[in-house]
Amino acid sequence: MVPAELVLGIPGSVVIWTDCHHRHYDTNPYPALAGGRREWVGDWWPLFFAGHTLELENLKAILEYRHRRGVQVAPRLEGARP
Repeated sequence: MVPAELVLGIPGSVVIWTDCHHRHYDTNPYPALAGGRREWVGDWWPLFFAGHTLELENLKAILEYRHRRGVQVAPRLEGARP
């Protein structure tokens, strides 16, 4: 997460999430390493959007819950400003 003050000039956080269709999703480049499994990650590509949407909604709900209750969202890094 990035402080929203830095990029938007408003309080809050910005979540940066990148998802891309990797070329290896089309064909398993190492079928011998599949260990007899018939499924390949690329078989699930059509479901990635739905899965990531659900994950982002859950993350948003967790962060909003913590913010409302004053619960720390992330660990403080040593030497970081408060």
